[in-house]
Amino acid sequence: MDLSIYPENVQDFLSEFIKRGIIDSNSIPDKTFIHFLSTQKYDADYIDALMHLK
Repeated sequence: MDLSIYPENVQDFLSEFIKRGIIDSNSIPDKTFIHFLSTQKYDADYIDALMHLK
């Protein structure tokens, strides 16, 4: 997946999601999901909090 086509905060989210095995690096993310991520400020603590929800 070429992350350079996404805004920096989305790249950060996707990189972290790929690293944690949440999404596959070969997948094409849903445009609605990408749009949602683009409206969020990247925060590693937020991702850690999400991981505890599953």
